[in-house]
Amino acid sequence: NEIGKARNHAVQGCWDKGQKQWKRDIGYHRRSRIEAKMFALKRLGQGVSSRCFNRQVVDLQIRVDILNKFTQLGTAKTVAVA
Repeated sequence: NEIGKARNHAVQGCWDKGQKQWKRDIGYHRRSRIEAKMFALKRLGQGVSSRCFNRQVVDLQIRVDILNKFTQLGTAKTVAVA
């Protein structure tokens, strides 16, 4: 059973490397992070109101800048203690 072998291989890799490193190596949750960003972008507006392509580009750039600023404000800053 090929599906079982693939799953066993993935589980073994997780055990060998540790869950955190395994997730980082295979890009685990990358899709869900992208979907969350797209959801946040859509919350700023479902569509573009301008008919001119250049204005549509500017409209979307403004939304992305706002989203990036919100993300930056919500990101914790870590400092090494020792």
